[in-house]
Amino acid sequence: MMFHATMNRPAVLLWAVLFASVLPVMAHADPAPAEFCDTIVKIQSTLSSSIPLQAMGPKAARATADKQLAVVGPLYEAARKSAPGEIASAVQTIAAVTGKSLSALDFAATQTADYAAADHAVDGIMKADCGFHALDVTASNYEYQNVPEEVPQGKTAVTLANKGDEVHELSVARINDNVKLSAREVLSLPIKESLASVALLGYVTAAPGSSETTFVNLSPGRYYIVCFVPRGTSSFHSRGKGTPHVMLGMLKEFVVK
Repeated sequence: MMFHATMNRPAVLLWAVLFASVLPVMAHADPAPAEFCDTIVKIQSTLSSSIPLQAMGPKAARATADKQLAVVGPLYEAARKSAPGEIASAVQTIAAVTGKSLSALDFAATQTADYAAADHAVDGIMKADCGFHALDVTASNYEYQNVPEEVPQGKTAVTLANKGDEVHELSVARINDNVKLSAREVLSLPIKESLASVALLGYVTAAPGSSETTFVNLSPGRYYIVCFVPRGTSSFHSRGKGTPHVMLGMLKEFVVK
């Protein structure tokens, strides 16, 4: 949900891949306060607002990481203080790993079982308590299913359920209001023009048979979701060499009202 390490370098919008184990939503007594829910969305937005740091040159990556650290450091502290008691330690784990990863530009710690368990614990509370809209998308080989043409504005839990036998991802982008091109036309532009045409909002990736969630704040406008994972990627440790899934049909547009 909150921070991911990059799996490869596609043309645009490929975040990274986190190996996550499934943790059931815990029964709990302390509902998450609105302050906590809103803070997590702000953290997600900050960490998803650029292309992967690993896809940048060293100077650009360092500058971007420093900017992100300056924003998310205080936000994580606020999240830790406002978190329900049973996930306070999970938030602390995620904050520590994120800070270390950004400082060192080394993201191996985001791929551990401990991090995955903390991530799923926070996701479960967010989905249960925050009162966000839900956008539940199913991925197969090679299409997105259950994506409505219109989605309500506001904070939204976007969950990707992978029913296929390859890794799939879901990158959320809002097309800028002054851009009249379709999503496919935007993605066909040179990288700098493509990135200048959208706002990057969130990213989630799921192994075959698993589900993952990201949290975004959707304002009115045109959006798309896209998957750049190459064909033949059967796990997070076995990257395929085939055609990116977007070229096989994994691109969907929708409107937020």
